[in-house]
Amino acid sequence: MKKADMKYPFKEARLVESKSARWYVIFYVWNENLNYGNGGLERKRIYDVNAYPTPELRRSQGEILVDNINKMLKSGYCIKRNLPEDQFKSKIDMNRFTLKEAIELHKENNKNTLSKQTIKWYGTLQSALYPWLDANGIGDIRLIDFNLEMANAFFNYLKNEKKVIRNGEETIGVGNKTYNNYHTYFNAVYNAYVNQELIKKKRNVIRKLKKKRTQSGKHAPFSHAQLQQMYDRLKAAEEHNLLLFIQFVYYTLTRPGSETRFLQVKHIHESTIFIPAENAKGDRGEHISIPPGLEKLIQDNKLREYPADYYVFTNSGEPGPEPAGINYFYRQHKKHLAELGFTDKPYTLYSYKHTGNIMLYLAGADPIAIQKHNRHTSLDQTLKYLRDLGMIRNEDVIMKFPSFATEKSENEKSEHQVPAPSLS
Repeated sequence: MKKADMKYPFKEARLVESKSARWYVIFYVWNENLNYGNGGLERKRIYDVNAYPTPELRRSQGEILVDNINKMLKSGYCIKRNLPEDQFKSKIDMNRFTLKEAIELHKENNKNTLSKQTIKWYGTLQSALYPWLDANGIGDIRLIDFNLEMANAFFNYLKNEKKVIRNGEETIGVGNKTYNNYHTYFNAVYNAYVNQELIKKKRNVIRKLKKKRTQSGKHAPFSHAQLQQMYDRLKAAEEHNLLLFIQFVYYTLTRPGSETRFLQVKHIHESTIFIPAENAKGDRGEHISIPPGLEKLIQDNKLREYPADYYVFTNSGEPGPEPAGINYFYRQHKKHLAELGFTDKPYTLYSYKHTGNIMLYLAGADPIAIQKHNRHTSLDQTLKYLRDLGMIRNEDVIMKFPSFATEKSENEKSEHQVPAPSLS
């Protein structure tokens, strides 16, 4: 074959026999990726012939391999250029990609950046959605085929049919806040594929569904008198572990179930407490300052002296290797609420977080300081939170509102009257 007839340059394959080393077939093939994309010959060696036990077999099989390679080279075989857009192009076949696969891949792709709580919520979404899909005969439905009618039906199921355990009792239908959490994480899955331009924005059927209104008064704050009553009662009952727990919630403004409960000794530093990303709601770890009242509790209980990996709150009443159970403090607290008669409002462990915010605000803390201690992402979030708690309304200032005008007495009026002009 003439060189002018060759599509790509090459050097023919040949078998190399060796007495002291492995045999191999060597050849040179054109590689479009070499020399900054200009192409060049690349040497290749194939050692497959060594799989045969005798020189005769290696030689005969090597000749066959050489012949096949040379036929490929002469027919125009080369190593094609790996274009950047091909290298990073998604391997997902959207014509086959199921909704279940979409959720699982999204979780896998983000497992190292999402908090434990967020990963848990994706698991909660899966545990509700997958059985519902299967029960409705659409277990293998493609992501692009899941439509608005199906989304509506699933969220109606959550609200009107799904069995849930609330405060230890079975009931029907998730609460509005839980409903909104399902919406948030389901919507995030769709947005991930929209952002990758694998589906169009209009394919995200979840964004077309409205979230439910939630009431800010779900966890009623305590008054100062009620805090004192609870303190006195727990002291008398020697409920040291529960008292310390609610004091930590109060001072740190952390979420009792997902943050306070998972605090470890290593998180307590000299002047701050670190809330790790895996427990935090906002998927990022942050330090918060230790108020004097909390520092005294830390020192009195010698919390920094325990092993670093120990959890501060356990079922045993002192730091240990396993955190307290999810309902451990809830059950104890509920009993004391009832005995104190605090049943007229929705008082919960979360109420101490709200109460701490109110007390901090009334003590004169500015909203920016409260924002940082709550680890809110914006000041607007903090201001809304405080307004929902009934704050951001300074009664003392309002009582000093200047009058529109001052009503003067008759004497004051006569003293300031202009004399009538003289007629003389």
